[in-house]
Amino acid sequence: RLAMACEMEIGADGLVKSYEILPVVIHVYRRLTYTLVNEIFAEGAEAVRTENADLLPLLTPLREVHDAMEKARHERGSIGFDVPEIKVKLVALIKRTGSLAESMIEQCMLAANETVAEHMEKKEQPFLYRVHEQPSDEKIERLNNLLATFSLHLVPNEAGEVAPKDVQQVLEK
Repeated sequence: RLAMACEMEIGADGLVKSYEILPVVIHVYRRLTYTLVNEIFAEGAEAVRTENADLLPLLTPLREVHDAMEKARHERGSIGFDVPEIKVKLVALIKRTGSLAESMIEQCMLAANETVAEHMEKKEQPFLYRVHEQPSDEKIERLNNLLATFSLHLVPNEAGEVAPKDVQQVLEK
């Protein structure tokens, strides 16, 4: 498949050191599922790792990059919405949690998106990107009503804005 790629060198600190944006042709080596990748990294999964030994030189560095980028994003104050979701299945409620494999892909996509946005800004080229607006006062008030149940509270700054790092800290608590 024809595609555009953002090839990045990411340091041990989780930050992009250099990058190149280029047209590429994707040749699928092997189709992977989140389930398989999660099984490869699961504790005591030596048999699965042996079966998929050809993938380890690709996935192991990706896991290390994921961990470094996730740590860097957390230190920057990024809000992690990795909270359990509830799925309704017939008449039962089942907690759904994000997986390592999904998070690995998410971290790479976030790094690529941020790198391309910074690249276009440096080039002073018009570009479409999404900006998350501040929540309305009403939404902050409703959230604070919910947080009060847990003796927690978000305090907007003088401009009436809530910093992502503040939301991150409340979510962690």
